Amino acid sequence: MNHHIGCALSHRRIIAEAKQQQLETVLVFEDDSQFSPDAAQVLALAMRELKGREWQLLYLGGYLDKSTVTAVPGCEHLVIANAITCTHAIAYHHTVYDTILNSIPADPVDVAIWIDDHLAIDQFYGGKLLRSAFIVWPVVATQASILPVETREFED
Repeated sequence: MNHHIGCALSHRRIIAEAKQQQLETVLVFEDDSQFSPDAAQVLALAMRELKGREWQLLYLGGYLDKSTVTAVPGCEHLVIANAITCTHAIAYHHTVYDTILNSIPADPVDVAIWIDDHLAIDQFYGGKLLRSAFIVWPVVATQASILPVETREFED
């Protein structure tokens, strides 16, 4: 089975549950997430800067070209990226729940067909949702596959 199918279904199911429980936000960590030693501190600062801003996705890390990040005025711990992949550590705001639930099928067979068109959930987000996404800066989460390109230390 294509691992992208399982990833899309997992995120979709979590978002569906968050919507059912009427959660304002939900934070999703995949099983291979690794964190920086200062993750809690940096995330707390980023959350203060996020307060009062409209957003749909908040990436705690991902594969990105750091030269393409754009500063958010008045922020030290939030940036915007022109492109980012990976969903190993991401927060969803309730305003994006319906978009995702209406876009990604709930059935594994239908998701397999959806994956043929979109490649993966992170590719879908990059094409459709990045205009309403922020990235915690510096990133506080990574995964083994992108660890070699990270410029800071992460714990196993």
